[in-house]
Amino acid sequence: MTVNETHLGSPLATVQDEKRAFRLRIPVVPTLLAALAMVNVTSVVLALMQ
Repeated sequence: MTVNETHLGSPLATVQDEKRAFRLRIPVVPTLLAALAMVNVTSVVLALMQ
């Protein structure tokens, strides 16, 4: 038992904050990959159209 668990509702709040931060951290990589894929596709399409 840590000292934080003696406070009212703080362990639940910290767990929820950690889950929220974890959830926010995960989609960054797929978003970057999707953005790179879109850039590649648009560059290929523009190269083919010329």
